[in-house]
Amino acid sequence: FLNNHKPPPGHNKPPLLPIISLDYYIPDELHIMLRIWDRLWNQGTQNWEFTSLMEGDKEIFLKNFNFEVIFDKERAILINNLWREFYQLYKPIKFKETNSTQFYNQAKQWLDLFLTPSQGEPNTITFKMGLY
Repeated sequence: FLNNHKPPPGHNKPPLLPIISLDYYIPDELHIMLRIWDRLWNQGTQNWEFTSLMEGDKEIFLKNFNFEVIFDKERAILINNLWREFYQLYKPIKFKETNSTQFYNQAKQWLDLFLTPSQGEPNTITFKMGLY
């Protein structure tokens, strides 16, 4: 097997380090999941293209984007709310007249919303996914 440069059964490519037996490989589940997600995302959004947003476009995006085109309705409402609240923080940050105490309180509220944890037991009907 060490001199064989063919992929093992069930694999598309030969191992990067053929000297190490596949029995000693430990899969990195996070990166495997991210790779799968990336492939599925590319298949599901074939007509979407990435573009860099300029200043005015960022504001329009923050203000108007509807996440229901990507997520289920309940999750989209949560994420839309998160973005709308972020936009409310984004606007006054440009002005010197912004009340720092008020901004601090709004930023703390937004952070609390952003850090909303999941609730309940995963894979059950009562499970409610958090925002992070």
